[in-house]
Amino acid sequence: MLFGIDVQALYPSIKFEYLALALIDCFEKCTDWTLQVKSILLDIIIYTLENQQVLWNGKYYMLNKGISTGGKHCVPLANIFLTYILSDLLNTNPDFRIQFETNIKLWKRYIDDCGGVYLGLKGIVKSQMYRLRRLCSKDSDFMEGISKLQKSCINSGYIVKNLWMVY
Repeated sequence: MLFGIDVQALYPSIKFEYLALALIDCFEKCTDWTLQVKSILLDIIIYTLENQQVLWNGKYYMLNKGISTGGKHCVPLANIFLTYILSDLLNTNPDFRIQFETNIKLWKRYIDDCGGVYLGLKGIVKSQMYRLRRLCSKDSDFMEGISKLQKSCINSGYIVKNLWMVY
């Protein structure tokens, strides 16, 4: 099954203490800078974010949390932050890692939008069936939708004998 995820309100919800951890991790893995350079860069980035101002409607405002959407360096910071979160989750949660590596056949991410192909979870099929029931006012439309969903699931490699026991 195809899936899509959007991290809701990513930019304004980033807490600087967690972003700092992500930046430190990024500096460690991706650079050969000295500890002094890493420390100075981290201090400058966090200081800049804590004192960011935006111009709106002819007036300047201080942001009191998160990072501004559309800022010059916001996309790389968001990418570093989400990469760190996923990496940390994969490294610290064995159950999540097994599910991710076993059932996700394709994973793509662009900033805070993710998508891919997921196999092996009946809950996705069940939620799609509930969605069809909610959207179809006629039973005949519902059954036609179920038939299309079944064909799609079979083409995606779902085990047929257990697939329709979820509804």
